[in-house]
Amino acid sequence: MAFSAALDDAIARHRAEPGSSLAASLVANMTNVEARAVLAQLLIAGNETTTNFLGNLVHLLLSRPDLHRGDLSAVVEEGLRLVGPVKGLLRRATRDTEVGGCPVARDARLLVLFASANRDEAVSAAADEFVPDRPELRRSLAFGRGVHFCAGAALARMEVRMALKVPFGALPRLRLHDVRRAIRTGEFHYGLTSLPVAWRAENC
Repeated sequence: MAFSAALDDAIARHRAEPGSSLAASLVANMTNVEARAVLAQLLIAGNETTTNFLGNLVHLLLSRPDLHRGDLSAVVEEGLRLVGPVKGLLRRATRDTEVGGCPVARDARLLVLFASANRDEAVSAAADEFVPDRPELRRSLAFGRGVHFCAGAALARMEVRMALKVPFGALPRLRLHDVRRAIRTGEFHYGLTSLPVAWRAENC
């Protein structure tokens, strides 16, 4: 409710004082309901998911110093499969069908769990292990599939690759400071509330 109220305030400000920003352009061409939905989607999908994934991946890499970190693109892809930030999303069946022997009626609402599918042993051998050189890296459902594929996938991949160069490039002695990290889990998202780290300078 507080988030919706903040969006309404922002929309009202942009209507009162039109500008050249993306938000102002959206507000000028949409109803309040449409603008609220799109702005919320941009903030959540374009910010929270990348933040959560970066925290998840850094935690995984710091927890396992033995893990291979050479090819950042491969590390990011395998990280998306194993600790992606979106656990699942709601979908509606467009026709009567069957999944794993279970009947699904048309218009049934389903919670499709990408996180579970990404650990399917029929697709990825040793699916619970971090293997960045596995041949089927791009087969994960971390960004969805088909018409639901995430429009910001390329941007998110680039952001995380660039962000990883800081802790594992400039701070080679980075380590977890407190292994008792707090995990935020919800119906759809998976991420950390905090990730305390520490490092030592080369001459220490």
